[in-house]
Amino acid sequence: MSIESALSSIGEKVAPLTPRGRGVLFVAVLLLVSGLIAGTVEGYALASLATALFALVIVERFFFVARVASASSLNVRWSFSPDPPVEGRPLQVRVVVENQTFSPVEYAVFIDDPPPLFRVKSPPSAPLFLLAKSSAVVEYTVEPVLGRHKWGKPRIIVEDPLGFFRWETVLPVETPTLTVYPQLLALPRRRLGLPTVLQPGGITKMRRRGIGAEFMELREYSVDDDSRLIDWKATARLGRLMVKVFEQESYMRVVLIVDETPTMFRGVIGETKIEYSVRLASTLAEYFSKRYDYFRVIIVGPNGELSMSPWLRGRVGANYARRLLAEKTVWPRVHIGSKAESVNAFFKAVDTVAVSGKNMLLIVISDFHESPTTAREYAIKLHELVEHNNTVYAIMPVTALFEVRALKDKITANIYKLLVYESITKYKEIARILRLYGVKTVVAGPQDLLHVLLNRIEAMRGVMV
Repeated sequence: MSIESALSSIGEKVAPLTPRGRGVLFVAVLLLVSGLIAGTVEGYALASLATALFALVIVERFFFVARVASASSLNVRWSFSPDPPVEGRPLQVRVVVENQTFSPVEYAVFIDDPPPLFRVKSPPSAPLFLLAKSSAVVEYTVEPVLGRHKWGKPRIIVEDPLGFFRWETVLPVETPTLTVYPQLLALPRRRLGLPTVLQPGGITKMRRRGIGAEFMELREYSVDDDSRLIDWKATARLGRLMVKVFEQESYMRVVLIVDETPTMFRGVIGETKIEYSVRLASTLAEYFSKRYDYFRVIIVGPNGELSMSPWLRGRVGANYARRLLAEKTVWPRVHIGSKAESVNAFFKAVDTVAVSGKNMLLIVISDFHESPTTAREYAIKLHELVEHNNTVYAIMPVTALFEVRALKDKITANIYKLLVYESITKYKEIARILRLYGVKTVVAGPQDLLHVLLNRIEAMRGVMV
């Protein structure tokens, strides 16, 4: 907005008077009326004083309108440290406010509007005194929440030095969208370096006999061996047919589905199921990347939207997955899709996985809308993958075990556990239905969920623990 257009729009309105300004005008009117009625020299003096007060208010209003016009044209830029931000770690917000006009902005207060879920550690506001063509910096600290968040519009309050006028408005500036990355859960280091056993097959990287790039050993020829692998020099030396055995690498193919049902967002911020599920999925992506497996991430949003990554691998893949999980975790505010939309989106995700083939590990992180009926629909669909020689795990975070972590008092926590016993039995019924259809189910709280899951995955790998 230009300074001319701002002046014209503001000039059409009477500048908002403060109680002090209204009081001064009221006194000026009384003095003027009293002086005119008196008609004496003293009366003319009172009228002159009233005229001077009127003139003071008018002059003050003129300069005030000019300052408001400049304040309405301020340019605002945001920067954050660290970048990218990570949940639970203090985030330093730096706001640069620029006055691009030739009129100063004095006696103003800038008020920023961080996302409502963020915990503000220091006031997001500061007084401004901007000369023409100058800038000022406002800094404060917040504790961010994971996911994608839209910054609100900042406000500015302008007052005149005498306190006659006060103007508050929302600045028409483009605000940033901030993506907060999840914290990774503690991943046991020893699991990343565990040896693997020799076995005839498998779906993970291991040393096993086959055709590969790295020589492993020599052994005696058998009728099942490829004659092209015969080592004729060793055969001549030992007097019997010998074949070369190479190291063949095989990798696990994993699909992670994070089902962001509306019920996953309930609870205390920092301890909700959706936050832990995103942390768990990010940690699993980190784990599979260090194992050099192939993996992909599919996110079913609370409004039924579907977000899918390509097949990923290695460190770059883990970073991609973590960023995708953070960007697609949007806290619902207005519209929440129906359960049917969410279920249909989940079915589309399963159909996408089915196209990828067999011998995959599918990990579904969901609370199944906390409904045994809906869980049966999910189980029937997932059973199709089980029938095609895929392994399906359902990770079901229990609401009560997450909410109880927010209760600091042990007595209150124990009482709460008794009150939610009925909801826990509902989770048991959901787990029973899933297992009935061949879906391996892990029902656990935030303290032991990762440990239990890694134990089962390593058991599939054939790891010697």
